[in-house]
Amino acid sequence: MATETLTSRAVSRTKWRTVLQWIAVIGAVEIALHFFIYKEPILLMGAALWLGGFFWTRRPTRGGPVLIGVLATWEILATLFLSEEFAEGVEAPAWILVVHLISMMVALVAAVMTIRKSAPSHA
Repeated sequence: MATETLTSRAVSRTKWRTVLQWIAVIGAVEIALHFFIYKEPILLMGAALWLGGFFWTRRPTRGGPVLIGVLATWEILATLFLSEEFAEGVEAPAWILVVHLISMMVALVAAVMTIRKSAPSHA
């Protein structure tokens, strides 16, 4: 019975880590594509950080999920409070912002769940 519980925990941990890896790649591509619209070099650095988070998350440590969680939190806050895309007269389609915010929220949830699942359990 203990083996069955251990196996289900390992599968759950792997599932969240895999979701986190996929969303990190999607975030990197999304931010890199954003560079071609706004031509700001800092966006390439942001995409590189997301890609670095993907590679770091492939290791069984908490560093990658923490990095992606911080980046996702920054993206959500920056999109809501620092972005000019919500300003009057800006012609950015609303669906792009909605997709971006949803993907960043999924990244944040996946990062939290990965960190939570990687914590040692004292059962």
